[in-house]
Amino acid sequence: KTVPTAVKFIYCDVNGVMVRFYHHAFVSLSEETGVPLDKVESTFWHYNDACNRGEITLEGFNKSMAHHLGVKRVDWRRHYMGSVQPIKETHEFLARAETKYKIGLLTNIMPGFLAEMFGLGVLPQLNFSAIVDSTKVGAVKPEDKIYLKAEAMAGCKGQEIFFIDDSRANLTEAERFNWRVFWFDDFDPAESVRRIEQTLER
Repeated sequence: KTVPTAVKFIYCDVNGVMVRFYHHAFVSLSEETGVPLDKVESTFWHYNDACNRGEITLEGFNKSMAHHLGVKRVDWRRHYMGSVQPIKETHEFLARAETKYKIGLLTNIMPGFLAEMFGLGVLPQLNFSAIVDSTKVGAVKPEDKIYLKAEAMAGCKGQEIFFIDDSRANLTEAERFNWRVFWFDDFDPAESVRRIEQTLER
């Protein structure tokens, strides 16, 4: 019987695993602009990847959003930071995990947002061995480039990496690199964390 490779590194996604934001930020922008919620959300996803990749600046994202929504201006950072909430169960899990594993963040995120979130205390000040920021890599999940960069920054690969994300598409791609993966349910983070710890103990 083959003994499974031991996990050495845990990567967590940010939005949907470390924090919640989407719905409240969309509602906030919809209420401020008077644009229907479904249009705000669909427009956001139209430009989100380009900004997360660093192909357009946050200012460019705001201008594109405003133009598409037919409003004078959009300040997405303000709506995001005003809405983002820490998922404490994940933070507490990582604080326990960092005594046994190296830990890191692997995220599609807009420029400058991670630093601000650490500053606001929305993300925990833990001993992260690697922070893979899509704007700095120039790629977003589920593109191969960001996973290869994550492996290089972790100094681990394949089954040594355990990856937690709320997007099945991102996890499916990670499995192509032979990573261990876990789908996180931010509607029941306590149960997700319980199952993660159970999986890691096997």
